[in-house]
Amino acid sequence: MRCRPGSTPACAAYLGGSCKASRERAAAAVSARADRLAHGSARTARALGANQLFMLGQMPVTVGADALYYVVRGDYDPHWGVRSTITLVLSE
Repeated sequence: MRCRPGSTPACAAYLGGSCKASRERAAAAVSARADRLAHGSARTARALGANQLFMLGQMPVTVGADALYYVVRGDYDPHWGVRSTITLVLSE
């Protein structure tokens, strides 16, 4: 079964993309994703974390941890991650 000229996009989706237009849209989407991956802007992370400032002797130190969820990622990129930070707060 093939889509008729002027048929709706739903017809192409139902038939597994047998319309030329749906194949072209799919190829454009793959090309756009490849461009994003090549330029490093493919991963978008959402972070949730906490930081605590405390004194280590006479020096103030900030310690923190974040949980990351990657909303947009490549095929082999991670779904989530963990980040920890230690910052020495120096005054002049």
